[in-house]
Amino acid sequence: MKGLFDIDPEERFPLDNDEVRVLGIVQTHRGKNAAIKGEEIARILGLDVRYVRDIIKRLVEDHHYRIGALPDCGYFMIQTAREAIEVCENLKHRAMSILKRMSVLKKVHLKELLGQLSLEIENEQEFSN
Repeated sequence: MKGLFDIDPEERFPLDNDEVRVLGIVQTHRGKNAAIKGEEIARILGLDVRYVRDIIKRLVEDHHYRIGALPDCGYFMIQTAREAIEVCENLKHRAMSILKRMSVLKKVHLKELLGQLSLEIENEQEFSN
């Protein structure tokens, strides 16, 4: 039996036209050293840069394409384990920063907030099964 990550991303559900166009550009940028900025993708395709960011988010989260993003580089197809680790570390740093802000605004300790979020995730998973 195939797992979710064993299925070709295109077999999950079809990409829309803008997803195809953005993916077509990003797929030509293989590896961190060949990254392309979101602004450049937006300029080439005549799209808003925020919309390009949303499309890339969908390509990763919904379609499971291994697109990396780093602040000083841009977007690229992840080619190595080292690149994947670097992208994941950047995401973790961003996530922790957001969670710290959230804990301040909610006036709860970060550990308590993480416990609350863990329960929310468990509840969401129960309802999705």
